[in-house]
Amino acid sequence: MKNKLHKILVLSLVLISGFNFLPQFKLGPIPVFQILIVTSLLTSFYNINKNTKNTNVTRCYLLYILTSLPSLFIGLFLEISNVFLVFIYTLFPLLLFLTTYIKISKLFYLKLLWGLNISMILIVVVGWLLRFSFISSTFFFDVIPSEFKLGYWGIQYTESTRNHDYLYPLVGLSVSVFFYTLNKYKLVCLGLVVFFIITLLASNSRGAIVVSVIAVFLLLKKSTAINKFVALLFFAIIVIINFNIISNLYTIRYESIISSIFRTKDQESRFSNGERLSILNDGFNAAVVNPIGYGFNNYSYIYESRPGARVSNSGENAFLTLLIERGWLALFFFLKTFWFLYKEATFKGGVSLNRYLTLFLFLYFMFNYELNSSFATFMFFIMFLDNYFAPKIKLIK
Repeated sequence: MKNKLHKILVLSLVLISGFNFLPQFKLGPIPVFQILIVTSLLTSFYNINKNTKNTNVTRCYLLYILTSLPSLFIGLFLEISNVFLVFIYTLFPLLLFLTTYIKISKLFYLKLLWGLNISMILIVVVGWLLRFSFISSTFFFDVIPSEFKLGYWGIQYTESTRNHDYLYPLVGLSVSVFFYTLNKYKLVCLGLVVFFIITLLASNSRGAIVVSVIAVFLLLKKSTAINKFVALLFFAIIVIINFNIISNLYTIRYESIISSIFRTKDQESRFSNGERLSILNDGFNAAVVNPIGYGFNNYSYIYESRPGARVSNSGENAFLTLLIERGWLALFFFLKTFWFLYKEATFKGGVSLNRYLTLFLFLYFMFNYELNSSFATFMFFIMFLDNYFAPKIKLIK
């Protein structure tokens, strides 16, 4: 009975995950998503597997948690807001994994992935309904009108959220490519892949464009020769028929975005390459001075000795932010966790979601810092599960 309750809670967790940040999915100030996480842990923590085999992945992630402790204490000492909450976000994926994997089967794990994908589909559809004004742009959030008028796909339409919002189609794309590779509902999954790629491109985010290009390459790599030929032929026909429309769209919207990826200076105010390089330089200098970190949510501290300098509250990517806030060792074990997740997905056998999700998330974290949010850290729970179940999942003939 208790195992059944835990399964229901975890399935509910993945189904609601896409709506974790919407105000309508809160009980008072607390998101229902977070309430379900805590409830899932409390109902099964007593049954944690004490004989869990230490894998490379769990060992590295545990070391990442332990080496983050000095930053927790620094943050608490300096009385920085939400410090303990950020640490809980770091801790819960591993605890949730340890209390879950022993109670579920391979088939239930695949059901969880379908539940996750349904959640991603629904929240992305909400974004499109907002974009086309079928839902009022202010229904969920107090949007910035100038952001909405820029015309990109998003959900929140506040400053910089286009980079946050594309995390949801990115996760949906990863799961859809996984099921396509598994030969499970291949045509449906291919349609979802196209849907999520279009959404990523419509976000106008440079990171999303890079992820989309890599996803297409990986998809073609996994396809048969005849499928590759049909796909390329179909693509060529679409381009030829709509050449003028595509050419104009590229010139107006995407040419400057794509070329900006390779520049070190900002030729337009909407791109931040020069600013990012300045932040990178400031960050490395500060990390050399203090290798153990400045404390959770305390990135801006490195600018306090420089009156008049432009203050940044993060490193504009997860890795630099981790380096400044948690130090060199925490960053090392975080990166090593990613490496083992991807390496074992590639060489361990079976069909693995991590072959796509770890790669896409790594690219996402190069452009964004979302490790102080519950959904981004929740993805580690999914990746831990996949690391455990992937060797048992074989291609469906």
